[in-house]
Amino acid sequence: MSKKQEKARGSAPQIGARSLKAPSIGLGKAVESVCVIHAKENRSDMTRDLVAKHMGYTSAGSGTTLGALSSLFKFGLLEGKGSQVRVSDLGVTIAAYRKGDPERAQAVKVAASKPALFAELDERSKSSTISDDNIASYLISKLGFSKASAASAVRVYRQTKKFLAEELEGVALSTLGEESEGEHTKREDEAVTGPMVDKPRVTPHVSPTGGYAPPLEKGVEREVYILEEGRVELIFPKNLSPASAGDLAGYLGVFINKVNRMATPKDPTSEGSEDGSLTDAGGGDDEN
Repeated sequence: MSKKQEKARGSAPQIGARSLKAPSIGLGKAVESVCVIHAKENRSDMTRDLVAKHMGYTSAGSGTTLGALSSLFKFGLLEGKGSQVRVSDLGVTIAAYRKGDPERAQAVKVAASKPALFAELDERSKSSTISDDNIASYLISKLGFSKASAASAVRVYRQTKKFLAEELEGVALSTLGEESEGEHTKREDEAVTGPMVDKPRVTPHVSPTGGYAPPLEKGVEREVYILEEGRVELIFPKNLSPASAGDLAGYLGVFINKVNRMATPKDPTSEGSEDGSLTDAGGGDDEN
């Protein structure tokens, strides 16, 4: 290496072990995307091409698509290993609750600080207001961003902060713990191809009294369904025998009959069933 190269290398910004890269899309767009993905796939493993399709892209190969996928990883909404990805625990929590619910607001708050760069910018602006020019100058002079990439980072950072403020408006976060068993406080800046830690596939659950309850025990699954009136959870053993599956179907039939008796009749002038009752999967028209 020449002296000139050594000098150039020595003057490069010292960013640490990992490069601090900004997401290419704001948290609002990322949350919108993960909600669509979760509605279609729940927690199933998917290829990156399928995720891209759910996000409205034709393939996962273009620079724009790779940036969008990487953004979902940076916000902690997706996790994956190799060609397979899935919605993360944090993404499931956001998708399973409505805007205004403390559980969703807390999860969005965690996601907003997941990107390491955004966490650093939050720390810098903690005690005072900071201008866009100030942030851009810091990114260029201290972290080696180009002028264009700094402008993009500032734009996405501001979009994320605006979305976070909208999600937190009127929500009492004091009812929830700040941490989720320490799981959601770990800031990850994974690339799209970043490794996924091998761990049990669990869905987070928020207890009625506030805070996140422990994950489900091994061999147990949870399915969450969002209805107009709220969420419905079904917790069951993962490896059911055919006989047990049949028994469960019978119990669910009894449950549906009970719910139908409890259902509040709708206004006859409103759309849909006049008696407000539930039907099984094959007993009515699709909503789509």
